[in-house]
Amino acid sequence: MVQRGGQVRAQVIKNVRAVTVLPIIRENVEKNSEVFTDRASIYRQLWIDYVHASVDHATEYVRDNVHTNSIENFWSLLKRTIKELIFRYRLRIFKNMSRNKCLDTTNARVTTKLDSCI
Repeated sequence: MVQRGGQVRAQVIKNVRAVTVLPIIRENVEKNSEVFTDRASIYRQLWIDYVHASVDHATEYVRDNVHTNSIENFWSLLKRTIKELIFRYRLRIFKNMSRNKCLDTTNARVTTKLDSCI
């Protein structure tokens, strides 16, 4: 979740069900705050404690001040960062394998003892 113009709070959760997500929202968001979401069914009960508005991404992404662009941008940047880190890690392993001659670049074969290369 993200406060507009503020900080992001993210955590790993075991599933994306209302019974899991709503308590986390209640822990982190003051009652009667404005909460903007997409139309996922897990958010249907938010109107009880919050001023809730949603956008249906099948038909719209922004309606007046209601949008999820801030959190969507956060997830996009996080995913890109994770992919870059994985790429760099794999590249480093590849370079180490090549440097330690565990990878035969002329025949594109890898020896069976890769554990000694990493």
